[in-house]
Amino acid sequence: MKTGSKPFFSVVVPCYNVGESVIPTLECLKNQSFTDFEVILVNDGSSDNTFKIITDFKMSQVMNIISQPNKGLGAARNTGIKKSKGEYIALFDADDIWDVSKLEKVYDFITANNVDVICHNEYVKNQDNEIITINSYGPYTTYQDLLFKNNCLSPSAVTFRREVIKKVGYFTEDLNLHGVEDYDMWLRMAKYGIKLNYMPDILGSYIIHGNNMSTNYIFFDKIEYLHIVHADEINLNNIATRFKYRYKLTKLYSAKTIQAFKNGMVLEVFRNIRDLLLLIFALDKYIQKKKNELGSL
Repeated sequence: MKTGSKPFFSVVVPCYNVGESVIPTLECLKNQSFTDFEVILVNDGSSDNTFKIITDFKMSQVMNIISQPNKGLGAARNTGIKKSKGEYIALFDADDIWDVSKLEKVYDFITANNVDVICHNEYVKNQDNEIITINSYGPYTTYQDLLFKNNCLSPSAVTFRREVIKKVGYFTEDLNLHGVEDYDMWLRMAKYGIKLNYMPDILGSYIIHGNNMSTNYIFFDKIEYLHIVHADEINLNNIATRFKYRYKLTKLYSAKTIQAFKNGMVLEVFRNIRDLLLLIFALDKYIQKKKNELGSL
């Protein structure tokens, strides 16, 4: 199926040490019912056999393989987007899975509704391909929805028009936001008034395994960093918003403290409790303290 001289979709796949997980990802691309797409694979400084596996793999669609030193997910996605030619960018992580009708159904939705950003639902599976739950990514349509209800979108479930990048910019390459650079992007989209459209269809699977960034303790620091970076974008003079912001960060610190305790990180437990008390009783001082810390990074 061809719609023009350039592909309709550019599928951008960042690859870092995914030699053991990338084959199913490539296979589901190879088997897509909609075929008007190119694949951009960015080997982001892998130290395993990732490069050999992706270069040996064959499919009928154009595959553009780019190698670069390890720069993180944001930089890898940006490299792929800059080298792509499609009208729409379909993000795809190298350890996730799509239904074979994914691109066809997204194409049908886009052409019927003329949307800029579309996100569908996903299964959450373990490494044994067992369904754990279903992630429903909508409808969350406002900046505050996204900020206060966690990261409500998954990269592998998101497709957006190329022009969106021109408006909001590329993914952040700040390594302090590595692992939540997608969350930062969705927030910026909402900030600029770009509508986030949702399909109820389950068109893919997010695979949980030991290498997922969200399983690491440092992930809490990255979420905290993101919320401080975006603190200036919300009206903390509004009592309801101020309460939501404090409540959101209180939940974060509570979870972070529990995890630190489980990990035997005694010093971190006390640091988290100190920050939590400051957050609860002196929010403005807490924000300024954290901004000062960010300025020293």
